[in-house]
Amino acid sequence: GGGTPCRDGEGSGDLLSPCKESPRVSRVRHTGAFYASKRGNIISRKGGNIVYGEETVGAQARACRARLIILASDAGGHTVRRAKSFAAGTDQQCVKLPYSKDELGIAIGRSSLAIAAITDAALALALVKALPKPDPAVVEMLTYKSDRFKRRQQEAKAHQRNVKKGKK
Repeated sequence: GGGTPCRDGEGSGDLLSPCKESPRVSRVRHTGAFYASKRGNIISRKGGNIVYGEETVGAQARACRARLIILASDAGGHTVRRAKSFAAGTDQQCVKLPYSKDELGIAIGRSSLAIAAITDAALALALVKALPKPDPAVVEMLTYKSDRFKRRQQEAKAHQRNVKKGKK
């Protein structure tokens, strides 16, 4: 019990309960910042914005695609060391969330989750900002990365327009 209320103000307060706005979609509701609808989670998975598990997180980190590595509060020592080694020497951020493995697993749609990586800077920034006590250095780095990505998208779009119009 004690979950955040559904947007329409109704709900039983359970972690999993249907939302009145969309009765066909069961909303995963969680105390605190880490909650999402199952539909949004599937979109993030298919888009490659969130990866789960030590091996896939390590692969994304080695490829420098992980913007944020998140850990459960009760993650094992070996997992914590591996996550820190993934982020060491890079500008990838590693954050320990105030949620247990079971709570993160429920929010993601799995039974348990100790480590995950977010590959989208804007999504990572939104998650960090929603935490009770966000680390200012992590927020600053993710803001920089998100702004840089938006700027590059705008430049690419302008370039495509110029190519179509025949400008150099």
